[in-house]
Amino acid sequence: MNPKPWTLSPAYTEFARSVRELHHLAAEGREESPEADEIREASDGPWYALSEIEKTRAAGLSGDLDTLIEPPSEALPMNPQAQSKLNEFYEARERGDWDRALALLRRWAKYISPPLLAFLRGTVWRDAGDRESAALFFERAHRLEPAHTHYFASYVAQADPARVRPEIDRALDEAESQPLSLIVSSIGAAGRSVESCTVADYRRFAEILERVLGRSTEADSSLDARFRRHGYLFLGLNRESLGETHAAAEAYTRGLAIDPDNALLLAARGGLRYGSRPGEVGDLERAVRVGVDYIWPYYFLAHHRFREGRFRECLQFAADALKFDGPDSTRSELSEWIAIARAELRFPPDMVREAFEEAVRLDPSNERARRNREVYEARLASPPSDDPRPFEARSARELRASVPPGIWFKGAA
Repeated sequence: MNPKPWTLSPAYTEFARSVRELHHLAAEGREESPEADEIREASDGPWYALSEIEKTRAAGLSGDLDTLIEPPSEALPMNPQAQSKLNEFYEARERGDWDRALALLRRWAKYISPPLLAFLRGTVWRDAGDRESAALFFERAHRLEPAHTHYFASYVAQADPARVRPEIDRALDEAESQPLSLIVSSIGAAGRSVESCTVADYRRFAEILERVLGRSTEADSSLDARFRRHGYLFLGLNRESLGETHAAAEAYTRGLAIDPDNALLLAARGGLRYGSRPGEVGDLERAVRVGVDYIWPYYFLAHHRFREGRFRECLQFAADALKFDGPDSTRSELSEWIAIARAELRFPPDMVREAFEEAVRLDPSNERARRNREVYEARLASPPSDDPRPFEARSARELRASVPPGIWFKGAA
């Protein structure tokens, strides 16, 4: 069973952001500043829009963040009751009962060392869906115990990549003495900041990964399946970013040899091959079957079905793709395909026009959507024809070339 994160409403997300901003000001001794007052005033609206359970969670977050400002104190000796409750915490976290897990940590905090307590809180907030808050707890764990590589790896994996880049670079400067788990987390975090990565960065990251993935398990105890498959994923992404598509495909294949049903590896290899091998979409279809929660595999499959004239399947893949975050230009193109698929399937004109309008709203520069709308209106105004004016669409190769390799880093983080 894969535990589900909370469904975070826009009001909760906004209020949690305010809680974190107030935490930062409090850490600087500015909790009574005009800036803090402005944040409190602006948070009134989101607070009143919260459900009762969201208010409880928000209050819990505020209290948990307050503990990060307090000086660390030595944990009390563990006793049988506290150990039993800590075991209960692990069980609650395992089944995805995030509220219960956090409540147990709050109740029995004094028996847990401060760095471990911060780390455990981070794991719950992360898995519950609040990565921004989780990063603060992981940072606390790392600051209290800098030599603990897992704390550092968790911290850089959740934190703002630009903010932790100096720490990542320092860790990678000592890559030969660092475990694979830390290197993979560091390179994955750096790759999430696609805008700041250079060709030199991608080459450096790839060369480091090639070396550490060649270690023996005796030399590095962190070379377990999870970190090895992520290592090959990031190796492939860096090779792809360098234009080395054959080496990238080989890296993805080596990762899939470890975990044949890894959705991100399937999506990355399938995306790499899309447009280069006609009709080869097996990896993308497998990624969708195993449950990839990322826009791009659905986007490519919607386009594939569109080009093949399988419009009902195109509609389904496009609708699935739109459930996920993605660039407005991508979402615009998906809406455009929905409009055309509806037109080809003889949907009512209002439903076709609605989708075209959404495409232009999402990306006003999408002139192709406007032209396709004109084609549709011309078809409506003319007698049925055996050779109607065709709709425009990009080729598979053109589509794939427009998607930068770096986008996969964000799904892999």
